[in-house]
Amino acid sequence: ADTIDALGKVIADLESAYGGAPNATKGLFELADLRLRAATLGIRSVTRADPDVILRTSRPRELERLLAGVQGVVRVVGSPDEQGLTDVYLRPPKAFLEPKSLAAVLRKRLAV
Repeated sequence: ADTIDALGKVIADLESAYGGAPNATKGLFELADLRLRAATLGIRSVTRADPDVILRTSRPRELERLLAGVQGVVRVVGSPDEQGLTDVYLRPPKAFLEPKSLAAVLRKRLAV
């Protein structure tokens, strides 16, 4: 799926045909949702480098605005590189660095 709506349709179709998805499959759907949301905001990569999460994006100020109010610290670092990407550092509380928690926080914040 290449859009949030298309992903929703795929999920609905699979659940209609096979019933509720196992937790592992739901996790994959959540990651696909996060990837699509990130792509719409120009985010090309998300890297965890304890204690930070580094998001490389072509739209750093918009991302900074969306992350405003999240627990922790958000800062735009440096200037755009040759690809037009800038690093946005998120330093969340330690509990948010757990993969499922981090994915849930990012999905919620990146919902546009």
